Amino acid sequence: MITIAVRLENECLKAIRIDGHARSENGGDDGICAAVSLLARSTAATLRNFDLVEVAGTAPAPGALEFKVRYSQGAALERVRGVTDLLMAGLHGVENDRPDLCSLQIVDNARR
Repeated sequence: MITIAVRLENECLKAIRIDGHARSENGGDDGICAAVSLLARSTAATLRNFDLVEVAGTAPAPGALEFKVRYSQGAALERVRGVTDLLMAGLHGVENDRPDLCSLQIVDNARR
């Protein structure tokens, strides 16, 4: 089972933690591991290319990945929201397709 915890703030990704590994019914690797990993790593790589956005994280062991995102004043938050939307659509899709192998929890700390 893959567990994914996402923290958002004002619809922008602030942190993600992914733990676990999905195994198919026959005990082999399931493709959702690759999908989740690709979504998370592509998101981090894209955000790192934005001015005034800092991404820091680790992948301390197989099946474990986490990173946090900091935004400085003046960061292009509309672009960040677009990347966040794509990440969340992908993660929701994986969870909807294989709820037996993937659990997604979202905390949205929207400023009011």
